[in-house]
Amino acid sequence: MYDTRCDLYALYALRPADFEAVDTSSLMIRRDSMQARITGDLPLAGDWNGDGVTEIGLYRPSTSTWYPDRTSDGMWGTGDVSFRSGADGDTPVTADWNGDGITDIGTFRPSTGYWYFDYHLDGSVDKTFRYGGKTDLIMSGDWDGDGRDGIAIFRPATGYWYFDYNLDGKLSDRSGMVAKLTRS
Repeated sequence: MYDTRCDLYALYALRPADFEAVDTSSLMIRRDSMQARITGDLPLAGDWNGDGVTEIGLYRPSTSTWYPDRTSDGMWGTGDVSFRSGADGDTPVTADWNGDGITDIGTFRPSTGYWYFDYHLDGSVDKTFRYGGKTDLIMSGDWDGDGRDGIAIFRPATGYWYFDYNLDGKLSDRSGMVAKLTRS
């Protein structure tokens, strides 16, 4: 959903149908009549160019291809670069892993519990480790306020969250590292 009052996309309202992807040379992310051409494409959001503004993008699971709109123009063209990172069945995740102000990418492989992090938006794996399992749900966020995002897994079977603040593949040893939310 596009809010003309503040030039903001509400991420919760974006759906795969909000993107048009014809092939690797033409990706259009339109603010008006939006239609999807490839079933299964996933919408993304991130500050791909470090300008302090969140841009949109697309991840195509069928080819493990990322399409961040680095130029913020809503179209695939000069200045935008696509790359492959991940494998079939991986879950994409975006965050600023290294604190440089540019959104990085990662994938979580539920079948093995491994995470793969790309700090430079170039498709190369800069870091990998095992943290989680096939039934866990994943999230990223700056859990400790240090300017770098970490990861968390939520285990539905137990209702517990497990946090890794610094991407070392270990449960963080700070207060609040394991949390269980309950309804009152």
